[in-house]
Amino acid sequence: MRIVIVGAGAMGSLYAGMLARAGRDVWLLGRSPAHIAAIRSDGLTMRIPGRAEAWQAPVRATTDPSEPGVADIVVFLTKTYDLEEAARGAKPLFGPETIALPLSNGVGTADAVAAALGTVRTACGVSEVGGDIVAPGVMVMTENVALGTGYTRFGKVSADVPAETLRAFAAELEQSGLRAELVDDILGVVWTKVAMSGTMSSLSALTRLRMGRIADAPEGWELIETMIGEIDAVTSAAGISFDREATLRRARGVFLSVPNHVPSMAADLREGRRTENQALAGAVSREGARLGVPTPMCDAIHRMITLVEANPGASIW
Repeated sequence: MRIVIVGAGAMGSLYAGMLARAGRDVWLLGRSPAHIAAIRSDGLTMRIPGRAEAWQAPVRATTDPSEPGVADIVVFLTKTYDLEEAARGAKPLFGPETIALPLSNGVGTADAVAAALGTVRTACGVSEVGGDIVAPGVMVMTENVALGTGYTRFGKVSADVPAETLRAFAAELEQSGLRAELVDDILGVVWTKVAMSGTMSSLSALTRLRMGRIADAPEGWELIETMIGEIDAVTSAAGISFDREATLRRARGVFLSVPNHVPSMAADLREGRRTENQALAGAVSREGARLGVPTPMCDAIHRMITLVEANPGASIW
């Protein structure tokens, strides 16, 4: 199975590195010349938090989408707002049976890829692992990768995606040290991830607080409960499976287990970079409006982040 990872940031590098270490047929396609050149020269260095050891992965990396050839599965690990552009640039990777699998945050990722590629077999999913690029060719992975506790969950979107191909990809991930689960109800899984990422990222970005401070404060937990309650109302109206109580329990456990974590949206907003606000709180707001479901908290959070994002460098502190 030929796998091409599109997006050579921390997530894409992690997946390519884990698969390459296990001897899988994988390529990494990115647009950072320095990072790609370092990997081509010396391989990808993968560090584990709190450990002196580092893993070396012989990743085949390129900035040229024609180099890997036609893939069996193309995994998109870009920011959500980059998906359409990334998909257009990845057209040489696609044959008639190639599957597009975006694992980016937010709602509508498969639609974004299909909008760029036209008729294409699509799946979508979510990821619980991650990391940071600390230098060209060097990344630090989240500890749950080394522990084997972070899952990648995915499922088909278009009916013509062969289940056996997705099962084979899940096996490739598992054999590479990445936990994987093929699910039937992928929309429910995606919306649960939106509830987790949307609350964590949005509230941290606006309050400038780390997650433990927010989740451990009564006022912060009330905000989380309200946002997740609005997502519950939207998914219920849309006929999408969503377990509000289970999501709240999981949110509290996760947020308090990583009290010092700074979500990517908070870091992006701090540095004046574009955020995934439109795919998280913005998606809840838009879907609520479409369905006639009030989402006042998510509406306000979406608008506030949009305002801050549109005015980089204008903060009064």
